[in-house]
Amino acid sequence: MLDAAEYPFIAANLDFSQVQLEEGAPAIRIGRDAGRCDLNGGKVVKSCWVRIGTERVGLIGRAPADFFNVIENPANTIPGLDFVGGRDEANQPRVSALEQVLEQVDALERRGVHRILLVDHAQDFAAGSTGFMAQSVAEGPFNLLRPGDSAEPDYPTRRVDSEGQTVLVVNSDQLYRYVGNLIVRFDRDGHIQDVDERSGPVATTAEGVSALAAVLNLDTLEPDAKVAEVFAALKQTQLIQDAFFVVGSTDYPLNGQRADVRSRETNLGNLAAAPPLPTAVSRRLPVCSWPSTPASSRSRPPPR
Repeated sequence: MLDAAEYPFIAANLDFSQVQLEEGAPAIRIGRDAGRCDLNGGKVVKSCWVRIGTERVGLIGRAPADFFNVIENPANTIPGLDFVGGRDEANQPRVSALEQVLEQVDALERRGVHRILLVDHAQDFAAGSTGFMAQSVAEGPFNLLRPGDSAEPDYPTRRVDSEGQTVLVVNSDQLYRYVGNLIVRFDRDGHIQDVDERSGPVATTAEGVSALAAVLNLDTLEPDAKVAEVFAALKQTQLIQDAFFVVGSTDYPLNGQRADVRSRETNLGNLAAAPPLPTAVSRRLPVCSWPSTPASSRSRPPPR
């Protein structure tokens, strides 16, 4: 998939030099760091830049410290891949990615790129298990949250770097429940001057989409034709056809939100936990009980 991609894979702290590929798989190509993203399509780079209007915006990627702990059996699924500098017995990087990221900042700045974004996986950056950010007051579609949702940190959350310059941290919720939206004005040196009041997540609900259409002076918002075409093509591939099939249906939404399934009992957890129990009991296999079993997986009949 990487070889055929029109975009690069960006990671400043991953080492691909020893990756072992299956027979027939295309070789991993290493691109030019701090170069144009479109010219590095299908390649691995530590950083690159895109042109937005008349401005060049740099992108630097960083894999999280727990990268090799959230991938099942990395020795078999991604053999040979490692952090730059290796990792310890707990699969944590032996070398901080900070200097590796700063090297790419310098490389981009040498090419005249002064507006730089660090793309990271900091899901637990702020309060709560998801760290979902939003402003407390909605302005049209921006920060208009789904019913029952709440957010503690501001969108964006402001920080100050070692030189006293403003750094903005943003994230969005999982499963495309929201689309992030940050509008920033920079000075000539790439320092942040202000944040537009229209910044904030947009909920992917009928209400959110309708409110966004009103802001754009449109009657409706239709899906992008190219995105819809790609999605339809993916659904028809043999891989998707073989991997997904209908096993049942429900009239009630199943709660698979990370903040819930990791902290309390949910109907999706019950549904996942209930089927194996009869087999376990019939074979007299040990069954974990609270507190060893996550709250979301405690036994109850599945929803009907």
